[in-house]
Amino acid sequence: HMVRVKCSHCEDVESVAYQAIEGRAPAIKAETCDRCHTYRKIFYQDKDLHVEPVADDLASLMLDVLVGEAGYSRASGNPLLWHGAEEE
Repeated sequence: HMVRVKCSHCEDVESVAYQAIEGRAPAIKAETCDRCHTYRKIFYQDKDLHVEPVADDLASLMLDVLVGEAGYSRASGNPLLWHGAEEE
């Protein structure tokens, strides 16, 4: 038995699902976990070569709203938007 999908937050292998807005951007989905009730956005470059993680993260806020209303919290923000610690 080889585990192919697991929650990147709690590592559960049975409760992962993928959510998307019907009729919109098939290259952007939310990977949700029903065990820990978190989600992460997934950007599929194989479905859209022009997907851009920072711009499309902001452009897909409706997906955040919909999964948030369904009871999920974002497991982490977009790491490309994190700021480094200032050096002393």
